Amino acid sequence: MLIIAICTVLAVVLAFLFLQRKVKNSPISEPVINKPRGGGIGKRMRSGIFATTKHEIDLISKAIDGCFIFSGIGIKDKEDLIDAFEKDIVKEGQMIITQGDKASFFYVIQSGIVNFFVNGELVGHRSDGESFGDLALLDDSKRNASCISHGEGGCILWRLHKDDRLQIMSRNTTKSNEVTVEMLKNVPPFRNLSNLVLNRVASSLTETKILKDAVIFKRG
Repeated sequence: MLIIAICTVLAVVLAFLFLQRKVKNSPISEPVINKPRGGGIGKRMRSGIFATTKHEIDLISKAIDGCFIFSGIGIKDKEDLIDAFEKDIVKEGQMIITQGDKASFFYVIQSGIVNFFVNGELVGHRSDGESFGDLALLDDSKRNASCISHGEGGCILWRLHKDDRLQIMSRNTTKSNEVTVEMLKNVPPFRNLSNLVLNRVASSLTETKILKDAVIFKRG
C-alpha cells in the first residue's frame, strides 16, 4: 500500500511539472479581446471584435491621420473613433462592396488585398495598411466601384460605420464647446460676450497638441 501511495504522489508531481513547463514554453501573442463598442455609441451598439492590441490601434490611427475627412479632429474624437472600428474578416473572393449599393462603411486593411472593379473591369487595388470607402462617411451616395477580397487567406479589415462617426463627432463637439465657453469667460477679451457668440467662437477653434518646450509663435 505504501509503495502504491508513493507512486501516486510521484505521478501527480510529475504531471504538475509537465503542465507547468508546457505553459511556460507556450508562445505568447497579443490578445484580441471582445469588448463593448467604445465611444458610448447608442443606436448601433452591438457585440463585435474591436481594436485592443497596439498593432491594431496604431494601424487604425495611421489610417485616420491619412484620411482628409478626419483632418483637424480632436484627440478625444480620435480615441473614440478608434474604439468604434470593428473587425471584419472576409474570405478570398468575397464581395465587400457592390457597385451601386448605398455607402455605409469606411474600411482599413490590416492584411490582404482588395481589388476594385468598375462595371466588371479591374481598376485598382489596396493592401496592408491602406484604406478605402472614405466617401461613405460624407453622404449617402452610391458606391462607384465593387470591392472584392483577393488572394489566399482572404482579408482582415477594420470598418467604421458613418452613423458612428457622426454620433461621436457631434457628441464630443457639444461637450468640447461647453468646456471651451467656460474657459473663454475667464479670458478678458471674451468676458463680456454673450453665450451665443462664445459658442460660435468655440465652434471655430481646433484642438492642437503642443510638445513641451515647443515654440508656439515668434515675435515679429
